[in-house]
Amino acid sequence: MAELKKLYSASLAYGQLRLILPILGETGCRLSEVLGLMKQDVIHTEDLLVINIRENDCRGLKTENSKRSLHVVSDSATKALQKLLEAQSDSPYLFRRYASCGYLNSATASATFFKHLKQSFDGKTTHSLRHGFRDRLRDCDVPLEAIDQAGGWSSVGGVGTNYGKGYSLPKLAEYLRRIAI
Repeated sequence: MAELKKLYSASLAYGQLRLILPILGETGCRLSEVLGLMKQDVIHTEDLLVINIRENDCRGLKTENSKRSLHVVSDSATKALQKLLEAQSDSPYLFRRYASCGYLNSATASATFFKHLKQSFDGKTTHSLRHGFRDRLRDCDVPLEAIDQAGGWSSVGGVGTNYGKGYSLPKLAEYLRRIAI
């Protein structure tokens, strides 16, 4: 937790690309899912932001379960998204340097993060944030189906886990609040 707090604080103070780190760590999203977010994918509700992970013209999704919506309950991730939304840009993408119509440069972004995280955080990767997200939810006794739904993972719980619509957005937000930094 201390390492995540240090990472998020430094990311919020540094610059636009590093703003992705608290978003990744607090939503469990894959790098390409956040890197390819469009401004229209971030919705302001009464009291929270919602991100909609969906296919768009710059990137597809890894699995059918990857398509999802999440409340952003963490202050760090919320601040990062607000900074990105407030940035002056004509681009419909949050990370215009790495995403454009028909193009996503996740390899360059990944290499940039690898270099930064290797030097400052013992060689961890952006994907370590995704694994840590899952572990933090497990440690808070969040049901496996909710963990899989939040992270866009394919469920291993059997055919019954695919029935219905899954957890409601407010219920998922309740679980995410348990681990929010």
